[in-house]
Order: sequence, then C-alpha cells, then structure tokens
Amino acid sequence: MKVVGKVDAESNERFVNTFGDGPLSWSLPAGERIFLGEVAETPLRVKSEHLAARYFDWQRYPAPKDASGAVAFLEKGSSRRAYLGFSEASWDYDERLRLPKLFDGIMAWLQHRPAVSKASWPNGELSAQLLEMDTEAKYPYALNFAAELDQAGIRGTFYSLTSVAKDYRDVVQKLAEKHEIGYHGEVHYGFKGKPADNQKERLDTMVSEMKGIVGTRFLPAVTGFRAPTESWDVTTEKLLRQMGVRHHVADPASSEARVPFFSRSEPDLSTETAIVVIPRTQMDDLNYLGLKLSLDKASELIMLDFDYLHEAGALGVLSVHSQNYGPEGLMMHLTPPYIKRLQQHRQDVWSTSGDAIAQWWRERERVVFVPGPIIADQFTFTVQAPGQVKGVTFMVTHPAKDVAVKRVAPVSAGAPTPELVAVDAWRSALIFRNELKPGSYSYAVSF
Repeated sequence: MKVVGKVDAESNERFVNTFGDGPLSWSLPAGERIFLGEVAETPLRVKSEHLAARYFDWQRYPAPKDASGAVAFLEKGSSRRAYLGFSEASWDYDERLRLPKLFDGIMAWLQHRPAVSKASWPNGELSAQLLEMDTEAKYPYALNFAAELDQAGIRGTFYSLTSVAKDYRDVVQKLAEKHEIGYHGEVHYGFKGKPADNQKERLDTMVSEMKGIVGTRFLPAVTGFRAPTESWDVTTEKLLRQMGVRHHVADPASSEARVPFFSRSEPDLSTETAIVVIPRTQMDDLNYLGLKLSLDKASELIMLDFDYLHEAGALGVLSVHSQNYGPEGLMMHLTPPYIKRLQQHRQDVWSTSGDAIAQWWRERERVVFVPGPIIADQFTFTVQAPGQVKGVTFMVTHPAKDVAVKRVAPVSAGAPTPELVAVDAWRSALIFRNELKPGSYSYAVSF
C-alpha cells in the first residue's frame, strides 16, 4: 500500500463508497455513499491492490484508480492489516452510523473471525447490470439497441413514452419478443410536485395508450416505469403501485447505496407489495454528452465506471435515449464495447431486465438473516412465505488468506446442501441453486 496524495477540498471527493459483500465491508450495502465532512485532517489517497472502499464525489464521477483508494487491507503471514485514509474526525458526520458497521467488519477480519453475509445477487454473481433505453423521439432507433442486446444474449428494458410508441406498434411488438417493455409516461414532462388528480389523469392516459399498443393480454406484463426527466414523488409511487407497477428506475439522488430498495412512500406495505426502486447511479448518455468529452475519454470513463461497479458488487444501470442511438450517436460507439465487457464477465455479472431484478429483490428479502461472525462454526437463516427462493447466495470470509471453506453441511437431515465456490483468497460463496421453501435452515462450516 502507498499513500499517493491528499483529497483536497476543491476535488469534492469527500464521500467514501464501500464495496458490498467484501471481506471487510460485508456489513454495508454495495456502493454505500458516506459523507466524510469538511474536517481539518485531510483524507489521504491510497494505492493498493486490495481495497474495501474508494473516494468519490457526490455524483460518483469515476476518479483515477491509482488515486481513489480510501480503505486498504493486506495479509502477510499471520498478520492482517487495514488502513483508513480518513481520520476519526470524519465519523461525527456519519449521522446514519454506517462507519461503525464498517469498522465491525474490519475488526472481525483483523481478528481472523470468519463472517457470513447474504450476498446481493443470485447464483454467486458478483454484480448486476440493467441495460435500458428511455424510448422517446426517433423511436425506431430502439431496434439498433435491441440488436446489440440480442447479439450478446442480454434481455434489456425499453421504457416507452406512450404518445410516441403508439405510432410504432410494430417496433414495440418486435422489441417485446425478447425484451421487457415498460412505461416512460405519456408525454415527456415530470410528475414531481404535481397534484394527485393531475398525476392520476396522466398515468391513466399512459396505461390506456399502452393497452392500445400491446393489447389487453400483454398489458399485465408491463410492470416497470421510469419517470420522464427522472421527476417523481411519493404521490407518483402510490398511484403507480395501484396501477400494477412493480418497479421503477429512479434518479441518482434516490439512494445512498448502489443496490435496489423498497419504496418508502407507503411504509406499512410488505416487501411483497411495495414497489422496488432501482437507482440509476451510473452516468447516462446525457451526462457524457453534457461533459463534451472526446470519444476516447468517454470510452475510458464508461469502462472505468463498470470496473468500479463490479468491484463494489453493485447494480449498474446504463440508461440511453432512443434519439441518441442513431448512426452518429455517441452511445452507438460507447455501448457495443461496454456490452462486450459484460460478455467477458458472463460468469460473475448478472445482466438482465428491470422486472427480473425487481423480482429477485423480493425473493432475496424473504431470506431473513443477520450478517456477522460465525458462532460455534454454524449459521442459521429463515425463509419466509411464500418461499420460492432460488439462487440465494451467502458470502463467507476466510480465517486466513487462501484458507477457504472446506465443507458446509446442513445440521438437519433433509436440508439442501449449497454449492461451494471459492471467490477469491478471502471469500467463499455458498450458493443455493435449488428452490428453498419456507422454514429455518442451519449449517455447519469448516475450513
């Protein structure tokens, strides 16, 4: 590890973003954004092969790799070491007390205490990716995007502006053969702050127009929404849920973490009923166009963004607009190489549609488990009704480098045995590929 500079106040990189499911940071969601405050002790930039967190500005603009490390760790012989690039003076700014959770994970790792956490993604995948299009003007350009997805075998989502889509029913039907069709409002004006009756009238029009586009039988499958101009509020979410919407893609300010969450608009609802909110924490085509970058620089940034999402175990949402996906559009040059990178990570990146991500997040929530160090070489979790959970994964940290999990066995007869996969020198994954029914499950772990 090497200190390579300071985080100057002018840089605005006063936010630590943690790595989810990591050997030190398993106690926090992927990409959790924690403000360090404006303190006298300037944070130090760390360069290391092994990081647990990076510095970003609020927008998570991809900073250079060699100068953005915030928490580093190293194991040498029987010694384990962790380095924080920020001082305890910053801890007072953490009103939600996320840093103490991070420190609990760091201390467990330093003490060689194996810990178990519920992974974010199914089947041992280390990160997830939604490729979606806000399908508006120049609607037929959506077929260009779909062709790229089809070639890669990736199912994407097309959030459609219904006043435009109704003029291109044949295009919508072609897209729906392999991809998810979602709502993008009826016209391209935001909903935030508008009266409830006005919002309902507009959303009713949106649903009616979509029914005319896809037909009565297919309409129940349209369960995703993305607000035009990313403008929505509590009223919007309540009305959407009543109309059968199950998830919506929200703005970067909607979440401190880079994973889905359940809508807080109706806190008394169960997670089976509440809308799943998918935050777009990744730069979109409008960001790249606004920065007026060269093609080379934009290409470098979008790949760097992927690397940071993947190392953090996060959900990436690459959003593009149909009008920017023509022959001369910037994203026509940036997206194919990005998709190729996803193909190179087929074994550890889950690239899928918005409805699949939302459905998984509900299934994952049925698995009740409190992460923490293993007690007496065992851990227990509960699956709540209706069960039907397939692919849930647990991450287990090792007591020492390369001392992986040797065996995991059910304590009770008849319980399923998970698949055991070594992730890296410090973690193993326990993957329950078969469906889990409601009940309690206990397992003994040996190294």
